[in-house]
Formats: sequence, structure tokens, C-alpha cells
Amino acid sequence: MPFLSRNLDKNAFTAEKPSIKQGLPVEKKTVFIFIIIILIVAIPVSLYFQSSEKNNIEPSEPTVKITDFVVDNQWYYVGGLVFDRSFNLTIENKGADNMTDLELKVKVYSNNSEVQVGNYFFGTYENGTITEPLGAYEVREFKGTFMTAVGEKAYGLNFASNETSIIAMVLLNNTVLDERPFA
Repeated sequence: MPFLSRNLDKNAFTAEKPSIKQGLPVEKKTVFIFIIIILIVAIPVSLYFQSSEKNNIEPSEPTVKITDFVVDNQWYYVGGLVFDRSFNLTIENKGADNMTDLELKVKVYSNNSEVQVGNYFFGTYENGTITEPLGAYEVREFKGTFMTAVGEKAYGLNFASNETSIIAMVLLNNTVLDERPFA
């Protein structure tokens, strides 16, 4: 009988089946090895470039600007031999980061030489450093005075003269971020 030649005498459950030990066909092995090599090379390379990009990113330039600077036009008597002049200084943080350790200064010059005056700002430490961080996109006004005594060079200056100038400055780590003369 021709149809009995089909190995019906063997048990189907005991016939050998492909095992894991036999492995993948050659084409699949090649593809698998290729993918592993790509991953071994690509992961460290991408990590290297990501870390070098982070190191090359420069911090954004501080963008604190003086938007207004106004000085009273006369000296006011404080007491004894001391006189002062008030001023308003408005600054704006045009950046997206809060700024700390900003320092404010007002300097007086006569004939291109600095004239020593004490300048004091409300809302700063004695050295002019702002006590509270200047928030991102924040505009803040500072009131202040500069003082002198009768007999000092500053007291006798004509602030309307072309030889005299008053300049407000915003500094960060002793670097001038912005300055504005009083006009």
C-alpha cells in the first residue's frame, strides 16, 4: 500500500524538533551580530556628543539693563555739614533667569576724574549689592542718595555743567552689565 509509506509507525510526539542549540539560520545570525555591533558603537558615541554639547553651552549673557535714571536737581540739608541728593534708578532683567549678587553704583565725575561721594540705595546692602534676587523679566526701581559734606569737592560741583557727569552702573562680579549717564 502506497499510503502506508508515510512513517505512520513513528510516534509524532517523539520526533525530533528543531532546538535552541541548533541556533538561528545564518542570515539571522549576521543581522543579529550587526545590530549588536551598532548598539555597542552608537551608545557611547551618542553619550559623548551629548556630554560635549552640554559642556560647550555657554551661559546666557546677563541681560540686566538700566531703563531709567533720574537725579534731583538740588542738594538737601541732612544735618551738620552733610548734604545729600536723591536719585531713582530703574533696572530690568530682560533674561529668563533670576539674577543674584547684582551691585548698583552711582559715580560722579568732574573733568573726567571721579569725585568721591557716598552713595546709598534702599533695598541693598552697604556695598550696593541687591538684597533680593531680580526675577526673570522683572523691573525694579531703587531709590537712593549720594552724600557729601560742605567743603568736599562734590558739594561745589555744578551738576548742570558739561564738566560734571553722574553715571549709574549695574555690575555682576565687578563686570559692568550696563551703565547710564544722568542727562
